Amino acid sequence: MARRFAKQGWWTGPLQSWNADAARIALDDEAMARIRAEIDRLPEVQRMVITLRDVQGLSSDEVCDLLDLTPGNQRVILHRARAKVRAALEDYFADD
Repeated sequence: MARRFAKQGWWTGPLQSWNADAARIALDDEAMARIRAEIDRLPEVQRMVITLRDVQGLSSDEVCDLLDLTPGNQRVILHRARAKVRAALEDYFADD
């Protein structure tokens, strides 16, 4: 797996654009299964936050209230979860 973050925590390069693959991602059962599997592999709090925000569509405030998180902490947890899932999907599409 390629290194995506510099030592300082910044992205090592620009994110790969998925514009051309957006329809494929939405329709591809295999990709959706991969997304679900990657979410299931996340640490518990990251899994809960990404599921509540991106799968169930709850707002940031709702997730903070449900999980007793500060808004800043919720943003960091969500960012880390999304970055891990995105990295796994980039590897998946690179293999195609």
